[in-house]
Amino acid sequence: MDLSILAYIFAQRDPTALAFFLHVTQLGSVVAILFITLAIILILALHQRLAETIGLIVAVGGTAVSARALKTLIERPRPDAMYQAYLETGYALPSEHTALSTALCAFLVYLVFRIAPSQGARTVAVCAAVLIVAEVGFSRMYLGVHYASDVAAGFALGIIMAGIGILIECAIERITSRPQRVRAR
Repeated sequence: MDLSILAYIFAQRDPTALAFFLHVTQLGSVVAILFITLAIILILALHQRLAETIGLIVAVGGTAVSARALKTLIERPRPDAMYQAYLETGYALPSEHTALSTALCAFLVYLVFRIAPSQGARTVAVCAAVLIVAEVGFSRMYLGVHYASDVAAGFALGIIMAGIGILIECAIERITSRPQRVRAR
């Protein structure tokens, strides 16, 4: 199935779309995700949002570490070079671009739901996140550097790690918002 999907996409490839997806894929690169994450950490730190900062670090950092570990453990080769728009080295499963963009976008949507009271802002956040993540994931297949299952694994890993980041953020919030008990002597 993976090879059939890859071959079909390859047969449909055109120069304009190729140029577009070469740019889109950069949204999920380690450099772009790191830059965006650091900017958000700075904003959260300026607003003294420690729990959210830690949750974001766990979500994105955990995704980066987990994706690299899984690639090394699974050792799945990338598609043949004839399918690749540019030569990508290293292992394929999971797609790190997809995993990182999924984790970051999912955690950001969670933050918008926690902070923004407006239904409009929430709708825009969800739509933007879905669009970005879907485009990054598809770009990896369009460029021939990942199979569909690599991208699906990236989506799954990103969602799982965003969920862990959210759980940790919630636990920190609970712990830090408890009223302090004064012990009687």
